[in-house]
Amino acid sequence: MEEKKKSHKKLIIILAIVAVAAVLIIIFGVPYFQRHFIEVKITEADAIDTGRVDLGTDRILTVYFTRNGNSDFEEGVDAVSSASLMRDGDKLIGNCELAAEMIQHSVGGDIYAVKTEKRYPSSYGDTVSEASKEFDSGEMLALTGELPDMSQYDKVFILYPLWWYKVPMAMQSFVSKVDLTGKDVYALVSHGGSGEAGSVSKLEELSGVTFKKPFYELYDKDAAYAKEDITDWLEGLG
Repeated sequence: MEEKKKSHKKLIIILAIVAVAAVLIIIFGVPYFQRHFIEVKITEADAIDTGRVDLGTDRILTVYFTRNGNSDFEEGVDAVSSASLMRDGDKLIGNCELAAEMIQHSVGGDIYAVKTEKRYPSSYGDTVSEASKEFDSGEMLALTGELPDMSQYDKVFILYPLWWYKVPMAMQSFVSKVDLTGKDVYALVSHGGSGEAGSVSKLEELSGVTFKKPFYELYDKDAAYAKEDITDWLEGLG
C-alpha cells in the first residue's frame, strides 16, 4: 500500500512538471517561434506607402543597420520570413531597412545603410552568437563605403535592431565615426518585446548628443504593417 502511495505521489509530481513545462512553452516558446518566423503577406511598395509628413526645410538623413546586406544568406532562407526579414518576391528586406524606407517615403531626404567589412552568418542563431562575441570584445567594427557628410543634414534618424538588448556594434561603430553635434537625432529600435531597453543611452554616450524623444519602438512582427504608426510618430515630431 505504501509503495502505491509513493508511486501515485511520483506520478502527480511528474504530471505537475509536465503541466508547468507545457505552460512555459505556450507562454515563452510560441511567441519565440512567432517572433523568428513570421509569414509576411505584403509587398514592399505597399508596406512603405506612408502618408506624407512635412518636417519643414530641414535636411534629413535616415541611417539604418540590418542583417540584410550584411549577411550571406543561404538559399531558401526566405522560405519563411524571420523577425528581421520580410520577403517581396525574390527580394529580402530587413525590418530596419523597411522602416527606413517608410521614413524616407514620408519625410524625404537621403537614406544610408551601415555596412560592415565582416559578413554575418545566414543562421539567426549563429548571428546572435557572433554578436555576443562582439559585445564581449567591445571593439568597434570596420565599416565599408564612404561615410555620409553629416554637415549636409539637420535631422538624422538612427534605426537599428536590438541584439542582446544592446545596440549592434555596427551601429555603435557608425555613431562613433560621425559627428552628430547640433543635429536633431531620433531613434527607431526594432525589438522582440523589450522596447528600446535603454539602448539609446549607449548611442548618446558615444555621440555626445541627446536624442530627441519619443523614441519609436518597433515590435518585430509588426514591422511590415507599421506605416500608419510610423507616420503618426513622424507627425508628432513635426
